[in-house]
Formats: sequence, C-alpha cells, structure tokens
Amino acid sequence: MPRKPVGGFTLIELVIVVGIIAILAAIAVPGLVSSQRSANERNASTSLKTVATAEADFRSNDRDGNRVADYWTGDVAGLCLIAPQVGNSPPSGPLTYAAGIRLLDTSVAGADGAFAGGAAYSTAQFVPVASALVSFKPKSGYWYIRLIDEVSVAGNLPFQIDTDGAANANWGACHNVDRYGFMAFPGSVGAGRLAFIVCNDGVIFKGNLSADYRATVTVGVGTSTSAITGTNLPPGVATFEFPMPPAGGWSRMD
Repeated sequence: MPRKPVGGFTLIELVIVVGIIAILAAIAVPGLVSSQRSANERNASTSLKTVATAEADFRSNDRDGNRVADYWTGDVAGLCLIAPQVGNSPPSGPLTYAAGIRLLDTSVAGADGAFAGGAAYSTAQFVPVASALVSFKPKSGYWYIRLIDEVSVAGNLPFQIDTDGAANANWGACHNVDRYGFMAFPGSVGAGRLAFIVCNDGVIFKGNLSADYRATVTVGVGTSTSAITGTNLPPGVATFEFPMPPAGGWSRMD
C-alpha cells in the first residue's frame, strides 16, 4: 500500500478542500453583497440628510450673498463649489476651492449626476470643477441630482426660479424661497435596491427599484451637460420630478 508523502495531500483530499471552499464562498458571497448594498443605501440616505442640512444653512446664512432668504436649487455640486457674490458683483477670480461655500463634501458634490443641467448662474461664480474634483463619479454606488418640478394635483411647481430681482443679475433661475427637491439613486441594483428623495421638509422618502433597473449617468464637465439613461427608472429620475404627495411607489422612511 503506497504511503502518502509527508506534508503532502492526495488528489482526493485536494478535491474535498476545494469543494469545501466553494461551498463556503457560495454561502458567504451573497451575504457580503447584501451587506455592502445595505451599507450603500444607508450612506445615500445619510448623504441626503446632509443635503437637507446644507440647504437649511444656505438659506439661514445667505451663503451665496444675494441678500435673499432662499434655497439653492441649481445643482448638487453648487452646495460645495459656488462662491458668494460681493455686493451686487460676482466674486473676484480666479476662484479656488477655498472660495467655495463648501456645505457638502466633495464626495457628494462629485457624485452630481446632473451637474449644471439647466442652471442659469454664471460660471464666474462657480469654482472650476477641475480644481476641486478629480472627476464625477458615484459615491458608494449612488448618484445625486437636483429635481426640477414638484408635481401635485394643483399642477407642477418649479424648483428653479430667479429670486434675485432685476437689480441683481448674477444668479438667474437657481433658487427658491420655500421649496427644493433632491434625489439619490444607484447605478444598478447591485449597488442598491432603493432610490431616495428629500424635500424642503427634510423628510427622506424611499422607492423600491425593480430587479432589472439600471441607470447610466454621463456628465460632460466641459460643456456642463449631463444625461441619465437606463431601464425601469423610478418616477422622478428620468423627468427630475418630485411626486408630491409621494406616489409611484415612494414611501416615507421610518
């Protein structure tokens, strides 16, 4: 009878070990994926709460210097990178990151999926993206966008309006005196199975995503354009609308 080499393994033993490892991996990997997805979702809802806090700060402390108690509704990155005006004039340039209001971390600002889309403010009041952000990319699998309309039975109410008046032409339609809406959504259900929205009440709503949901975000830094495409996008993502009262599968978080 042949003896097993000292310190070695037979082929059968190796097959058994590999089989055990495969079984353990099959059990552990789905749990790890689910755990990471849940962590991404918590991160996204927390980041939206940070956006709501930033909006309260912006309005209370007139962070853009326009002397109007209003919310910022231009874009997500603006809550980090816009620079306050001086009197009735734009800030003196060139602008650096230190000049920005920085109410949001760059990780959230860099996850802006609709950077400058539709905003009317001058680039003279925005810190150049290249000096503050390496690139636009999702934060923990999630993108963040400003919403355009609040949808209600009384009709659509725009979030982006000009609150500055004729004597102050620096900003254009990127404020609102009493309302705002922002959304966080993942690139795929592998990153998260929930989308989130927040409004001026500071309430976070969640919406379940379908199994074949997918969103692709393209941000053109140089041209300040962006596009969101995909399949089975939740209500509000494709049209940038806040369903008020929440509809289409949205529900208030506990």
